[in-house]
Amino acid sequence: MTLEKQNDEIDLIKISISIYKFLKKNILVLLISGIVGGLLGYSTKFFVQKIYTSSMLIESYVLKSNVILEHINNINNIIIDGNYEYLSTLLELDSRQLIHIKANRVDEKNLKTNYVKIEVEAKSNDIYSTLSRRLLDYFSGITYIKDEISIFQKQNKYLINKLDNEILALESQNKEINSPRKSEVNIYNNNKFLTKELISLVKEKQEIQKQLIFASPFRIIQDFVIYKTPKNKTKTYSLSGALSLSFLSLFILLFRKINKIII
Repeated sequence: MTLEKQNDEIDLIKISISIYKFLKKNILVLLISGIVGGLLGYSTKFFVQKIYTSSMLIESYVLKSNVILEHINNINNIIIDGNYEYLSTLLELDSRQLIHIKANRVDEKNLKTNYVKIEVEAKSNDIYSTLSRRLLDYFSGITYIKDEISIFQKQNKYLINKLDNEILALESQNKEINSPRKSEVNIYNNNKFLTKELISLVKEKQEIQKQLIFASPFRIIQDFVIYKTPKNKTKTYSLSGALSLSFLSLFILLFRKINKIII
């Protein structure tokens, strides 16, 4: 081992010992600073604005999810702009209670869904009792969406009429299937094919009828839940306060130590 390497190791040991002695000497100051900082951070809960969060899950048979996202984002932009009077006119509620609203697609593995989750932050939880209905009314009043619903209804009623005709046509084949000119094997195969086709058409018709029932901008799968306790970041504020004041104290102590050495 070279002399230079030995000196480096000795210097490193000395530095480590010095740091240890410094921290040991000032550990009480650092602990008190951390406790005071934590208490100051915790006390912010009494001064910051209370925020109530909730979310709603919706699905639309008429609209694509990006249309819903765009309109929700537009509402949020109005909030950011501070134009609460205009927003109150749109939603017919006290929009000053709203802090933030956003919408996101819900992706489910192996499922093709059109689910959208709407998340809201508000100053009061009272707003959630009517917010979902106000949002639905707002969407229903948009001209583009009205036209989309009308087109959707017409197209699906036409499809149901076509399916009814196809179902009647398949059912009328019963007479042909049971004809004595056909063999039992042919009758069995034809019956099996007919049953399969009828079931498929009936299911398709039922699905379209279901969509017609919900021919609205969206249907609510899970409404906003009204929570009594507001969302807070007490733990985050406390930890941040403790660390910040501890580091500040450490910096001051180090500065004083270095200043003594220099002088």
